[in-house]
Amino acid sequence: QANRLAACLLMPKPAFVHGYVLAMKKAGSLSSAPRGLWMDEQPCNRALAAEVMDSLAERFRVSRTAALVRLRSLGLVRDDVSEVGTVY
Repeated sequence: QANRLAACLLMPKPAFVHGYVLAMKKAGSLSSAPRGLWMDEQPCNRALAAEVMDSLAERFRVSRTAALVRLRSLGLVRDDVSEVGTVY
């Protein structure tokens, strides 16, 4: 719980979501912002996620991992391939 509290203090939800939207806009993917970042094996998705995490980490002065954990806690990361459907 201490880690969660620290994340909330360092990266408050309103400011973090605003930073996320700005990072997505800067990356040219604002239309994807409501659906979240895909963390799959596609190079374009990996590159976008890295760019957004780097931007958030710099903005909030935290590690890239801390930014990813906060993105996940806010439901802004999608890595559940079952949402896509079956690939044959």
